[in-house]
Amino acid sequence: MKRRPEGWTFGESLLNWLNAPRRDRERISQLLDDLKALERIPAYAEDGKKRLVAVNRELRSYIQRPVCFVGTTQARSASDERTEKVVIVFESEPAVGQRYREQQAVAAIVQLAERGLFSRLRRCQYKACRKWVLAWREDQRFCPGGVCKKAYERASPEYAEYQKIYQRESRKRERDKQRKAKIGAYRK
Repeated sequence: MKRRPEGWTFGESLLNWLNAPRRDRERISQLLDDLKALERIPAYAEDGKKRLVAVNRELRSYIQRPVCFVGTTQARSASDERTEKVVIVFESEPAVGQRYREQQAVAAIVQLAERGLFSRLRRCQYKACRKWVLAWREDQRFCPGGVCKKAYERASPEYAEYQKIYQRESRKRERDKQRKAKIGAYRK
């Protein structure tokens, strides 16, 4: 079984929805960006209070109401007979004018926050990617798998300098190796 970060049961559907290539993700992405900004602002700062009011105003539109569904399921009794059992299920339905998936995304954000995992929901730091990620650790900055991290490092000036020195030394080693092989050929 593949290991997943803590909170994955809530975060998986949210990440899949946020990272899908569609334009209707902008409201939730903006909400997440505002919430992330609130994390960085001191609690009683004037800018923090204004942003908090704006976030709460946006969250008011995400009202859910419980809806009851009745259905049947087949079960086997102790005597191995099939019986139908009535099942009552409650689900949340979005308020009028809201999309169901968007409502689910807000619910997943709330569940992550209730479990203290909201800080692990972040954007990949590689500028060409910028996908949403549910981090394994507090210090994780890139998508899992290492591709974005390697690309980010390769784009840095330090890597360019390192690569320049490495290539210079590599070419020198190759020339020395060829020179030694040439000298060895003359001695035979």
